[in-house]
Amino acid sequence: PRFAKLIDLARGSSNGQALAWGSLGRAECLLRFGQSEEALEHCDEVRAWVTDKGLAADRAWGLSIGALAKMRMGEIAAAVAEAETVLVDYVPQRPVAYWGKPVAPALAEIYAAAIQQKVGDPIELGKKLKKTVKSARTFGKIFPFGDAAAIYLQGLEASVIGKPDQAVAHWQRCVTQAAEQGTRLELGLAHLRLSQTLPAT
Repeated sequence: PRFAKLIDLARGSSNGQALAWGSLGRAECLLRFGQSEEALEHCDEVRAWVTDKGLAADRAWGLSIGALAKMRMGEIAAAVAEAETVLVDYVPQRPVAYWGKPVAPALAEIYAAAIQQKVGDPIELGKKLKKTVKSARTFGKIFPFGDAAAIYLQGLEASVIGKPDQAVAHWQRCVTQAAEQGTRLELGLAHLRLSQTLPAT
């Protein structure tokens, strides 16, 4: 409801950035509940503004979340292609906007899925995943609330390249960090990965 109210207010005031933030925030929530098609619709609604008038962080956020929605819908090749723009134009830059936090996790999930499902050159995808995880670590150093996400992604990378013990260690550390910082998304994701990895006791 809060995002819906923000979107309505933004439309009434012709505030492009507020509309973009409301739509992309809502898209992120929808993705977490598995509603990828509706999430993509919200991304597409503000794509023109994000691409033509938004700040670099706005563009990266919009394109990465839209690409993630496509990946979740099974369009992995299209997602990888769309992620490329963000990887080239935004990821190498020093993070200056706190709302850029979702960018690296979205790209990392896309590249990890592409590697696991053998969509593209695994070596090149591995390099892109590594570059994305590095950017998340840089973000976490500048904006500490991104620490847990960076640790979680290190675990994801380790898992994809066949280092399960390292993956578990990163995810266990993520649980601790996320609990301390109160970042519930990363806390839940790390617990989920551990439940899928560690043997039942």
